[in-house]
Amino acid sequence: CHRPLLHAIAAAAIRKSVELVPQDLANTAWAFAMFSVCHEPLLESIAAASIPIISQFTSQNLANTAWAFDILEVRDAPLMHAISAQALRSISEFGTQPLANLAGCSTPLPGHAEF
Repeated sequence: CHRPLLHAIAAAAIRKSVELVPQDLANTAWAFAMFSVCHEPLLESIAAASIPIISQFTSQNLANTAWAFDILEVRDAPLMHAISAQALRSISEFGTQPLANLAGCSTPLPGHAEF
């Protein structure tokens, strides 16, 4: 992984975050988590851009975003509340992979106790 390139990508994504669609936001968070790069300004930008359009997120977008923030150990309560609420509204539409990704998060979603 080429960290200077990732930081340049993060800077560009921050500038464009309000233009990004749900899949762009989720994929960006997922990619940084895959490289174990916790770029906090980028993640704050992704969270801020995601919350107002969370109802447009697919089940995979929700799961990937929750997974990425969990892997990077970023605790953004407003984002996790929004993901949790949207997941509850659309749980019947979830495939097995998004369900597994959400279930695999080590931090329970807000309002949901651990088993």
